[in-house]
Amino acid sequence: MLFRSPTATARTSGYAVDIETCTTCTLENVTLNNGDLSGLRLASSVHTYIHNLQISNFFANGAFLINNQDLRLNGLSCMNNGDACFETSWYDSEFTAHAIPCEDITASNIRSYNDVEAILINSCHNVSVAGFSSSGSAKESVFIGQDPSTTTAQWPDRISISDGTIYGSGYGSNTLNSTTAQALYINVGAAPGSGFISHIAVSNIVA
Repeated sequence: MLFRSPTATARTSGYAVDIETCTTCTLENVTLNNGDLSGLRLASSVHTYIHNLQISNFFANGAFLINNQDLRLNGLSCMNNGDACFETSWYDSEFTAHAIPCEDITASNIRSYNDVEAILINSCHNVSVAGFSSSGSAKESVFIGQDPSTTTAQWPDRISISDGTIYGSGYGSNTLNSTTAQALYINVGAAPGSGFISHIAVSNIVA
């Protein structure tokens, strides 16, 4: 299935595909190209499966995944998006509305080319990403942390990132390139309690 919009012009509202409160849903073999916000928004859903998704030329995320529980993704390819290729995040407003936490997420076979970030994990629990490549990310290729807008009651925990390659962070063709971009960034600036985080495993990454 191919969704193709007119050439994106500005970062405004709207998603090519917007799914919320879905149970036991499958999204397979979808190509999304051009848009003013994110390609896919999946929010407050449980027991969902995404396979073979291609997203390019959006002003925000490729896949914007908010407060999902038991999400399995295998096969995501992104190019030239203005935020992360794969973002899984906790948002307080979504939890208030639907009481679905951001947890139990597995992702594999992610390919990111000239996106702002390849992988962004914000305040979710029990997340595993295995098998990815990032080339030419404009900013940090992998971000694990807490968005400043998220309550300090939530913090990333039990995160595993493995079997990946990172090349040319800050040196791709994305217009948002920062030459001080890091391959891996763990944000502890707003950590709750004593100010440290734990239960993060990073293994077999070549950068």
